[in-house]
Amino acid sequence: MPESWAMDCHSPLRARRASRSCSSKGNGDCIPPIKAKSCWSCKQPFASRDSDTANVEKKSINVVLAEALAYYMERGNWTQAALSNKSGVGQTTISLYLRPESRKPGAKGKLPSAKLTEVEMIAGVLGVEVWELLRPMSPSHRAAYAKIEQAFKDLEASPPAPTRSKGNKDREKENV
Repeated sequence: MPESWAMDCHSPLRARRASRSCSSKGNGDCIPPIKAKSCWSCKQPFASRDSDTANVEKKSINVVLAEALAYYMERGNWTQAALSNKSGVGQTTISLYLRPESRKPGAKGKLPSAKLTEVEMIAGVLGVEVWELLRPMSPSHRAAYAKIEQAFKDLEASPPAPTRSKGNKDREKENV
């Protein structure tokens, strides 16, 4: 097993390898000194900040909203004007949400962000939850979630599977 896959953050071998041992004693507060996939005793995933998260792209919440809003508008064939009329949020505001790079910083240099009440109104019209507009997802993740959502809808639409009635032999076994 490679060293990057740690055995257990509480093992003596790991404690000897590290400059300090984990003091969590299984409560999940593991901060391991070497890269690992998960603590076997705590069942908690952990990773070195530098090595495992350095290549993760960080997006601003405005960009995340813009991507999600564009996705759901396209999926539902919504135009900015139609979404504006139905949600009560101004068409210019929706346009700015879709193009965050066009928003100018304020006097203190802070970029303006969307109002949660407006995001909630837009989400209601689009038929999604607010968190779906604010959660960063790649196109492949969105496609996977769409398939999962469709599978759940198919399960709800299908009739329940018939249950097998117990025969006499099964009843006799229960009584014994």
